[in-house]
Amino acid sequence: MSAVTDDATTAAEPRWPGGSDRRRTALLPWALALIAVVVATFSTIQWRSAVSEDEARQDALEVAGTFVDALTTWDATGGLDATRERIASLGTGPLLDELETFFSGPDILQLVALQARSEGTIDSIAVEVDGETAVAFAEAQMQISDTSDAPPSTIRQQIRLELLREDGTWRVARFETAVYDDAVAVLGDRSGAGSGDEEGGDS
Repeated sequence: MSAVTDDATTAAEPRWPGGSDRRRTALLPWALALIAVVVATFSTIQWRSAVSEDEARQDALEVAGTFVDALTTWDATGGLDATRERIASLGTGPLLDELETFFSGPDILQLVALQARSEGTIDSIAVEVDGETAVAFAEAQMQISDTSDAPPSTIRQQIRLELLREDGTWRVARFETAVYDDAVAVLGDRSGAGSGDEEGGDS
């Protein structure tokens, strides 16, 4: 009985020519091919992800740079409506809600009254992207002049932008500025200098 059982068991097992070593040898190319496919697929996914992230960063950086340029380069001789429209075209959400208040504020009205002009220079700018949001940091200078004989005033500032990607396009949701110099005092000095000249002329 035991002989029959051994024969049946032996008959049920596949027999590979050359024994078990030949079986492993036959399976090895298929295993290597499968590993190669997996590695290639993973590498392709990683490469595409890196390219996508780099493109997103470049797109966000371009929008941030254009926005900072709009903030720092303007001409208030005929008003600042064009600057407001340019900024609005790059903004979204909270920023759009605040633009009307910002451009009707006393600082803006003073710039228009002085017929001030600004030439902006971006010293540095960087952006960090996290999915559909990004944060940009910039340092810029503004050379502000007006119709008076006062020499141009230089204002250096840091600008922080928060961006959102909407339908594939980056837009600025809000921004903050920190000036190295007292911009309000600079503008006040220019206004005061103009008034002083007029008073001196009357006397």
